[in-house]
Amino acid sequence: MEMVVGLLGVMKAGASYLPLDSSYPAERLAYMLEDVQASVLITERALLNLLPERSSVVCLDRDWELIGQYCDKAPAVQACRRIWLM
Repeated sequence: MEMVVGLLGVMKAGASYLPLDSSYPAERLAYMLEDVQASVLITERALLNLLPERSSVVCLDRDWELIGQYCDKAPAVQACRRIWLM
């Protein structure tokens, strides 16, 4: 369920989506995130230990109160905004 919510949020924000496979080695995931210059990573709490340290991480199964504080109006689309899901 959280994945569907995350995908809809990414699309509504006009952002990009890069699927990351949790079975990839940590070095590969770090390289992929660095290569695409991800500004936000959307994930689940159980997968945090597989990821490199990032300042902008949203856990869909942990951060509902934070997510709920944002405006529910459609955001202005910015083509350069990048959000990634794992």
